Amino acid sequence: MPHAELADVFSFDFHKYLFDLTHVEWIIHELSGGNANFVVRAVQANPPTLASWTPDTGEDTESNLKEKLLGCASIVLKQAPPYFAKFPAFAFSQTRQTIEARALHLFQKASPLSRALQGNPCIRVPNLLYYDKSQHVLIQSDLGAHPTLDEFLDSPSTTPESASIAGESLGRFLASIHHACDDNSTISTTAHGELFKLFTNEDGEIVMNQVIDNVQAFMKDAGVPDHEDLGHRAREHWRTRKKIAFSQGDIWFGTILVDATSDAPILKICDWEFAGPNDLAADVAQLGAYLHLSTLSPLKAADHKHQRILRAFASALYSAHLPPLHSSSDRRAYQRSLLVMHGWELINAAAWRHRLWCDCPGFGVKCGHIKSMISEGVKLLRACGHADGMVDWGVVKDVNWFNAPERESLRVAPA
Repeated sequence: MPHAELADVFSFDFHKYLFDLTHVEWIIHELSGGNANFVVRAVQANPPTLASWTPDTGEDTESNLKEKLLGCASIVLKQAPPYFAKFPAFAFSQTRQTIEARALHLFQKASPLSRALQGNPCIRVPNLLYYDKSQHVLIQSDLGAHPTLDEFLDSPSTTPESASIAGESLGRFLASIHHACDDNSTISTTAHGELFKLFTNEDGEIVMNQVIDNVQAFMKDAGVPDHEDLGHRAREHWRTRKKIAFSQGDIWFGTILVDATSDAPILKICDWEFAGPNDLAADVAQLGAYLHLSTLSPLKAADHKHQRILRAFASALYSAHLPPLHSSSDRRAYQRSLLVMHGWELINAAAWRHRLWCDCPGFGVKCGHIKSMISEGVKLLRACGHADGMVDWGVVKDVNWFNAPERESLRVAPA
């Protein structure tokens, strides 16, 4: 997305909206959230003595909805304007909120996704409390005020052991949802399947193609001579990818909260606007790019403990997510997809999230640090070649993020 001035005011009156629904006062706190929506935490001014989430027992009549909301001491509301909330100059379809509401609904109802969630006790997703399609407001349970994943990995109390446990939990959960519908006849990822119809999101595809356009522009700004060819490679892979897995769709540090108060950290995953059928490698490629960038950041490059923690988390994540691929052609396709998407996600995150990686002034490709990071993504895109059989493994053999047990498990001997 091009640079633009951030919006710093809400265009939606959450206080009035909640008062009209419940007839009680709520205190509104803005949450950082993402770029797409206006997001707040609402806390009852006079909460009940015992507050708990009330399960969905039927239609959201006015009285049932009021009772449900008043049973919560705090809730989270997301309002979707017809543009990026923090970048009002750029239009964004409100269909994104319908997608998120459907995903959260399936996690609550009897479905392959709810079974995947139940099978991963260290993972939480928000409970859908109410979706007001006319006002484009989604109300969900409050996951709590916890550190984001990068803050957890950077915490002095985090150890390589606790990071590994968290990485394994997340990898297992992602594998569970990615394969949740593999053998299900009622919700499948085929063109005529229920899941495909529920989560078809042409507007989301447009946004992702714009992201890849930005990747090409970032490469150009970094002085990459073959930026057009590499941009075309990323775009063609995205256009022709096999959408065989149910994916979270936008998983990065900011969408994962970590409750580390127990020996086994609890990971809470929010923001499901881009959920739906996707490439099997899409989620781990995106999150892996952020982990990779963290190892390259000059802010932490000399912190050996932090580097060990990052490696422990990444290794456990990749190993736990390792897909059950049996044919050499499937393995080659997965490998190439992982590298292509990791490459362009890394380039995009390096420039788009530049404040995470260095303190240099400016935006986008602002300094040598960001250019160096972009060069890592460029290396991967070049190594991918134009087809599955053309991957140059010699180029990526020393890449730290891929130096997990997954690499040897997925390695395909030359035909």
